[in-house]
Amino acid sequence: MNAPELRAERDSLPRSERGVRGARHSAPLLEDALLAFGAAAFLYLVSFRRGTFIYLFHKATTGVWVDEGARVAGGETMYRDFSDVVGPGIVYLNAGLIRLFGPRLDVLAWAGIAMGVAVALLLHALAARVAGGRARLLAPVLFVVLVYAPGRDFGGSEWPALGLILLGLLPFMGRPTSLARACVAGLAMGLASLFQLEMGVGAILGVAAHLVREERGRGQHTLVFGLASLGPPALVMAAFALVAGPHTVLSSWLVTPWRHRLAELRLDVGQAWGIRLAAWAVLVLGGAAAAIATLRPGRPPAEAGRRLVARAGLGVLIAPAATHVDAYTLAIQSTVLLVCLSDALARLGRPRPTAGWVARGAAAAVLAVGLAHGAVGLVVLRQLVQVQVRQRFRAGAAWIAAPARDLEWIEANTAPGDPVLVFPAGGMFCFLTGTRNATSYPAMVEGRFSVEDQRRALAEIERSRPAIGVWLGAERFPVGPGVPALDTLYEGILRSYEPEQALANGTLLLRRRPGAGP
Repeated sequence: MNAPELRAERDSLPRSERGVRGARHSAPLLEDALLAFGAAAFLYLVSFRRGTFIYLFHKATTGVWVDEGARVAGGETMYRDFSDVVGPGIVYLNAGLIRLFGPRLDVLAWAGIAMGVAVALLLHALAARVAGGRARLLAPVLFVVLVYAPGRDFGGSEWPALGLILLGLLPFMGRPTSLARACVAGLAMGLASLFQLEMGVGAILGVAAHLVREERGRGQHTLVFGLASLGPPALVMAAFALVAGPHTVLSSWLVTPWRHRLAELRLDVGQAWGIRLAAWAVLVLGGAAAAIATLRPGRPPAEAGRRLVARAGLGVLIAPAATHVDAYTLAIQSTVLLVCLSDALARLGRPRPTAGWVARGAAAAVLAVGLAHGAVGLVVLRQLVQVQVRQRFRAGAAWIAAPARDLEWIEANTAPGDPVLVFPAGGMFCFLTGTRNATSYPAMVEGRFSVEDQRRALAEIERSRPAIGVWLGAERFPVGPGVPALDTLYEGILRSYEPEQALANGTLLLRRRPGAGP
């Protein structure tokens, strides 16, 4: 962009905005430091109680990825020794943490806090270039208090994917587009697709649409961005294909996830769709409406950065919405749109001062009450109200809802490094107890694994012959006609293992039958 174009961009700004334009392009370092400190302190209060981590991982998702990270840290390779529907990014991130700092639970807990702070700072940097003023704090504060802190996906792949997407947007903000910046942005978003494919693809399509729309006649920027975004996934998956074979990698990374998500759609029929629809409308459609308003025709050239964020945010929302039906997941994936919401709120008072200031004051009051309730309420819940017990494992201590007798059973009957079987989904069982999975299946969720998969898992159990196991009976649920249940796996395990104890929640503590197997 040449000097006349820069002057035209400046002159297109309202007079009240020209004097603060520079402040929008970089948040003060002191404000960044205060935001980082405040976010870290708040996340610590909702993640730790008296210095001990409040266990927030999930058995079927985030905990499984920690177990897989421990396998990689121990020398195994994804897609060759085990597979999962998630991309390799989160697994190898966990593996790096375990290799660097050891197999300790507090390492993963602090990494989760650091991830929340990092995404908040990136949101702040982006909002400072779009909304300006006090509104630039709205997006990171909303994210930390209402999206990240509840911890429903602590350690999830969405967070590094979101951080990389935000990082990829920053090179285009407040400066002329160059080929080098387009390359950096493409590399960041390509890396995001290795953590969550749909989010990365959606952001890439949104940015590409922006470059085509805003920079007509300069297609080289779009081409460089597109090629750079393809680089990380192409190189990483090619490296895996050399080890595990192209068919295995493509099936695990692309085909199997779609098969599992189609199964999710069938299993979700009959659940509380009214609640989900209401949450979807509040958390997602509000941000999408703000983004669409930002894209309306006739906006001045100076607002190209706002339009970029809007297009990327819509891409991040729409692409995953094609495969995910969970409202909370959609809210996470549409966090980029918070920046557009910040800008929309910052503009409420400008066209008509009196009515606008009233509307902005009312919106600010509602947000303040919601944030105060969310922040104070969550801290009180985690620190005082939530009934939990403190239990120590080989990987460290944690506050959990009730004593984990199944984990005690594993530790009492194994030595570190021994094989165990845990089904259907016992994410972090192996990591917490210092044992290793006896199969190549990190988990098996009801209705998503074929009879052939179950028979293959049984064959692997017979080869490794673990002395004990755990069957988490509470994780079973009825499935519809034509949907494969886990009956084959369950019945096959009971042919070689006998229940030594049945817990109140339906968990069976299993011991291998004497002389069982070939």
